[in-house]
Amino acid sequence: MQRQVIQSFLNLPGILGLVLMDGRSQPYFCGLERGLNYQQRQALIQGIQQVVSTTPADFESFTFRFNYQEAHIHKITGDIILLVLTDPVLSTAKYRQSIQDLLQSLPKSPHSIVADFRTMAEGSTLKGQSYWHPEPDGENKADLLAPSAAAAAPPPPSPPAPPQWEDILAAVNSLSDETARYLGKIVVANTWRTTHKAAPSLVAFQVNRSGHLTLSDTAAISPDSAISSQDLAAIQSWVNAFIARCGLVIRDYRAMVLATALSDEQRTMLQVNGSED
Repeated sequence: MQRQVIQSFLNLPGILGLVLMDGRSQPYFCGLERGLNYQQRQALIQGIQQVVSTTPADFESFTFRFNYQEAHIHKITGDIILLVLTDPVLSTAKYRQSIQDLLQSLPKSPHSIVADFRTMAEGSTLKGQSYWHPEPDGENKADLLAPSAAAAAPPPPSPPAPPQWEDILAAVNSLSDETARYLGKIVVANTWRTTHKAAPSLVAFQVNRSGHLTLSDTAAISPDSAISSQDLAAIQSWVNAFIARCGLVIRDYRAMVLATALSDEQRTMLQVNGSED
């Protein structure tokens, strides 16, 4: 059934060729080897990877102009990318149905998609090849990919808004409270003070006897103001130094404390992992 779906897709009038890549094995070219030499194919792969790296992580597909053809990029799963080059004569409705059938029929194992697709596509011919007109050797068509794709690709996601000081306080104090269940508040407070040398420039915080971090009165910082990137990096260093010190005392500290003390958002904000990996 999979072989029939692949052959039906390749035989769709207007399909000029495709590239299937997984970032590990050698990319599979079908139909494009006639129009692109080895260097141009490698440049095409690099161009696709650069374009994909600038798109939102949850993108599924997008289309752009490539020379005189249409190029469609589909993200299958993980790092597996399918590029399909088509001629304007292609029926959009038929292509949508055909690509949907193809994607649903591909092998489920990401490690075998390229190899299995290559095997099942052997012997297939592309009717659209009659529309493929390679440019003179002096023109490297792969070079046209990056500017064309960049103009038509979805814009990269906006960087996340910097956290506010009160968000940082809530996270580190949650970490303190959970750690204090094992070490006690006094030890937690002393550990914060001892590891503060990991962020000597950070003077906005002060540690009270309960092991809680508060904003220093002399810092003149509003809790609902955004933290600067420099201060955020400093608190991340301090937090990780605190975690490392506690991990020497509490066995399985990351699994027992971090996984329960901090939310996924807070772990990302503080740049800590909930496991030893």
